[in-house]
Amino acid sequence: MSDLKGIQSASMMAAMGMPPAAQQFKGLVVARSKKPLSQSAILQASPELKSVDHSGKSYFLLPTPPGPPGQPAVEVGGWVADANTFVMGGVNELKAAMDKGETVSPRKELSFVDATSHIVLVVAPKDPQAMRQGQPPPSMPGMPPQIAEMQQAINESMQGFGLGINIRGGFDLQTSLLLKDSAGAAKVKTGLEAALAEGRKQFDAIKATAPPLLGDLGQMLIDNLKITEQSQVVKVTTNIPDSAQPQLEQLPPLLMVMAMTGGLNPLAGGPGSPGAGPGPAGLSPPAIGEMKKPGETEPVEAAKAEGLPDGMTLSAKLSWSEFPNRSADGKETIPIQLMLDTKGEGLDTICAFGQITMKRMTLEGGETLKSTRNTLMIGPDPLRTLVPFDADDQVRIDHPEGTLRVKYLVEPPSGTAEKIAALEGTFKYLTSEKSDEFTIDEVAKTALKPLADPELKSAGVKLLLKPGNPGETLTMWCGKGHFLSKVGISNPFDANGATRFFNLEVDKGQTVYRIQSLEQGGKFSEKLQVKFKLDREVKEHLVSFRFEDVPLPTPDSKPKSQIPQQPQQN
Repeated sequence: MSDLKGIQSASMMAAMGMPPAAQQFKGLVVARSKKPLSQSAILQASPELKSVDHSGKSYFLLPTPPGPPGQPAVEVGGWVADANTFVMGGVNELKAAMDKGETVSPRKELSFVDATSHIVLVVAPKDPQAMRQGQPPPSMPGMPPQIAEMQQAINESMQGFGLGINIRGGFDLQTSLLLKDSAGAAKVKTGLEAALAEGRKQFDAIKATAPPLLGDLGQMLIDNLKITEQSQVVKVTTNIPDSAQPQLEQLPPLLMVMAMTGGLNPLAGGPGSPGAGPGPAGLSPPAIGEMKKPGETEPVEAAKAEGLPDGMTLSAKLSWSEFPNRSADGKETIPIQLMLDTKGEGLDTICAFGQITMKRMTLEGGETLKSTRNTLMIGPDPLRTLVPFDADDQVRIDHPEGTLRVKYLVEPPSGTAEKIAALEGTFKYLTSEKSDEFTIDEVAKTALKPLADPELKSAGVKLLLKPGNPGETLTMWCGKGHFLSKVGISNPFDANGATRFFNLEVDKGQTVYRIQSLEQGGKFSEKLQVKFKLDREVKEHLVSFRFEDVPLPTPDSKPKSQIPQQPQQN
């Protein structure tokens, strides 16, 4: 039951608008599992459960906490109805379900909800007035009239609400609203369409400054969103396809970083927030890369930094990583991150960095630090490839202002050393003397043959369209002496459309940009166009560095885990 993929269907129906004295839980949770269930196994694994007989059937009681003063305690029980069905809820409702058995005919008042979803939440009170306050919500200045009418229709005629979620590699989301009549449903649908149009405009402004991961996932939800109306029911559906599972796996750590630093919430004054004004004393809020890390040490200047242009400096400092690593057996460790900061004149000529190699990491006392990789890493790996850098980027997740920051993760030392006695290694960066922005129209057609633009041909720019499952894939790369960045795809004929950015990958040693179609049928529309930045006259530089006596973060500055512990599998 702890394995979410094993649950085929779970439904919760809670009564609303109950009088204050009715504190008992009046609902049932029904879960169906692909794995066989056994009440005896549940009781054996949880001795605190009490087995009770009812009409020749057996169920168990969950430990009952004391009720509020003057109120009876809430009794909740569980019943294994068959090898794949588990029912839990208030004891009276549970007994009624045991007496009645499985309902063959669905309840009429719940027919507006699709019960086949993995998780279903239904609110359908006997008294629909309990769902509303009787007074329409206040209208905001400038609100479109369709949205105001929708709010009024919901307040006056909403009879029920349903939410369905299917979880796979991605997920499907469906919201159902039951209205008193078709006229109310029509107003709600019209209002939702107007709200969606307004939301698209606001999303475009947010996406321009949001991390690409959030922008891509948000764009998928908006592009796949559909609003339908039938009789008294309005349905809103959207989904994230299975192909986006790698992006979804990267989402939790990014959201945690944003939560810790104000994120993109303009009320919190986070980085890149549209409309977020300057902070106290006229200072703009810091970027994520500028926030002080846990246990961050003071910077140490390099004893040697060969390969840097004149006027640039290199320093090193360490901190605890913001995110712990978790091994396959559930063991958790918090790595230490080494930060190499390059500053000075000429930073704006750097267009990429990466391919970091450590040759020596010796602690005082002779112990050698071991490198590690963060299991929650976001985006391309600078250890394997050269990743884009833009000194003028206003949403600096990794780089403080006026700084190119190279990060490297190591395991905490096993001993009591307080310093790295000797730190030696190399990293690469690219500089560009000239850059231009390009647009390729009718991508699906253009990508079927070599690019005709002479400038792109001379730069070795390739755009390749390949069929795939579940959708077509576009791949783009360039020749030696050039570098691509800010590669995005959009529909110029869609006023509400937005740009999706390609993912940077390493394919057989070649750095490429790749994106998969999310359109109906898995094919790219011929209307789409690709925009990108091409850096020319690119030169590769190798920095060889050496540091001495770099302080380690103190053990007492180690942060507590910010990742919830996963439930143990039975």
